[in-house]
Amino acid sequence: SGNATLFLMPGAVLSRAGGAANSSAFLTVATEHVSIRGVGAVDAAAGPGNILLADGARDLAVRDVFFKNCTDWALRLRRSRNITLDRAKVFSGVDGIDVDASADVLVDNAFVHSWDDACCVKTTTADVAARIRFERLLVSTRKSSFKVGTETLGRVEDVSFATCDAFDAGRGLAIYAKDGGAVRDVSFVNVTVDLYAAYPDEPEAGRPIDFELEHRYGYSTTARVRVENAALAVHAPLTFKGNGNATLRGVLLENTTLRVGAPAAVLNKTYLVDCHNDAIAPCGVSAANLVVDWDGHRDQWRGLAAAWPEQPPASDEPVSLCPCRCARRPTCPCRL
Repeated sequence: SGNATLFLMPGAVLSRAGGAANSSAFLTVATEHVSIRGVGAVDAAAGPGNILLADGARDLAVRDVFFKNCTDWALRLRRSRNITLDRAKVFSGVDGIDVDASADVLVDNAFVHSWDDACCVKTTTADVAARIRFERLLVSTRKSSFKVGTETLGRVEDVSFATCDAFDAGRGLAIYAKDGGAVRDVSFVNVTVDLYAAYPDEPEAGRPIDFELEHRYGYSTTARVRVENAALAVHAPLTFKGNGNATLRGVLLENTTLRVGAPAAVLNKTYLVDCHNDAIAPCGVSAANLVVDWDGHRDQWRGLAAAWPEQPPASDEPVSLCPCRCARRPTCPCRL
């Protein structure tokens, strides 16, 4: 029933009795007005399922709790509304926090250490994920730090990652959309990403940005995706990719610094920006006031991009980072 509080005293550990159980989640909230708080711990004991599953929940508040020993998506907020996670600590063997087809969600002051993606917004159903805020996070992961996707059966809109830091991460900012749901109004603001590019069996490790449209169940589209005031380490190219039926568009990097390191792959020199195919809209990926700090690694890369060997001119007017076929010249300005 609703209107319930679970309070964990200092030193308290809520754990599975007798080890693993056959369950989709250790804790499930499927009602309204529930609070889980206190500086104690919830230990999934490496059992199956999520540590916490909010499934159709309303007005759920989680504060200060330490979640650990999960072998599935740790905190999954599915088809829920009005959710607040404040000062949560998550140690997960898979994903950390997954906001799945939910709305009006605030994740604030959290710490996540995960084997798979740290913080994700996705839609495993046709419902909309909207008005989602990640603020003041610190994460570490061998996969993506701050991500939209991969599951995108429904729309994803009005999502922000603000004042968030990642360390020892495999990848930084990611959008993987392949199921038909539109992705729009997504922002990454005041984000810092430090990367570790040597994770074994992780060919994408070292990418600070990876925005890709693929096809699985449908053709997703993008609009108004913004990276602003970010400081991003680079050990593999920023990757942008559309597909033949949905061009990547509406991506803007503004007042962002690329801190270049040694490339993860040393066989062939590459550009810092990889416009992976021809399925990118004219001026679909643009930059304004982009700064490249080569830090002594300039000779290990071909340059920033085919159009800009060093970096674009310092200007408030966006310029295309990918070939600008609309004007038949690669350096056309982009008025967004």
